[in-house]
Amino acid sequence: LKRSSNKVTTVKTYEKYNTDDIATVSAVFNDSRTTLRESEIGWKHPEDISGEYEGFNNASMEHFGDPLKGFAREMTQNSLDAALNSEQPVVINLKLHDIPISDIPNADELKTNIQIALDTHLEMNSSPDRRVTKFFNNAVDLLNGDSLKVFEFSDFNTTGMSSRNEKTLDNTFYVYMKTKDFSQKSEDSLGSFGIGKSAPYAVSSLRTILASSVHSLDGIATQATQGKSILTTLRSKNNDGDYILRNNDGYWGIKDGVTHISGYIDELSPYFQRIDKKE
Repeated sequence: LKRSSNKVTTVKTYEKYNTDDIATVSAVFNDSRTTLRESEIGWKHPEDISGEYEGFNNASMEHFGDPLKGFAREMTQNSLDAALNSEQPVVINLKLHDIPISDIPNADELKTNIQIALDTHLEMNSSPDRRVTKFFNNAVDLLNGDSLKVFEFSDFNTTGMSSRNEKTLDNTFYVYMKTKDFSQKSEDSLGSFGIGKSAPYAVSSLRTILASSVHSLDGIATQATQGKSILTTLRSKNNDGDYILRNNDGYWGIKDGVTHISGYIDELSPYFQRIDKKE
């Protein structure tokens, strides 16, 4: 709403995409048009052959002090920086959902990864940090429940995060999900150090997010979707019985290449779709 003198008028805030012409990925779920199969979608922590161990303390998350204030500030600034039409307001929706565990993408895999992170912390440390143990135990308990509270931060009248530019670091979706200490913003922009993208994890009881963004690609509404967890290094045994280490960062999406999914996903819960698809 815009207030002018004593008169209140309604302002059109954003225009929905024409969902008669959207990029879909029904192919992800065994469609004959592609070889991509449902079994190839899920959570994956890539193997790390460096031998390094990434612990629970995360400087980027702890940078904010009060995590809730940091989350509100950083996420709001990101939306404002991506305004699509400067003559119309950016609209931000904040919603708290109670979502059935069955609607959480590959929840069993996510729970297994968190359990492995807990086991790794206990087995590789003679004096485990109680704070870390408590966090992971609580995360497993949450995923053992029937539902999970999920906080939604969504915006409108914004450009959306692009995912198909030729230059990888020009893709805002890639930068948001997979870069560290890197920012596309100019030096005089608010929050130009690439730390702000850690804010959502700092307020998550699972240190996990699922990002879904819609941008225009040649006039077609294209949705990019990927999940990410920031845990600790995972240690487990391979088929030969040897220990292997996996990266503390895990991703939900296409396992081969650990990449995002591009297009509307028919079988993904509506909670995580950014396009209201017409039937």
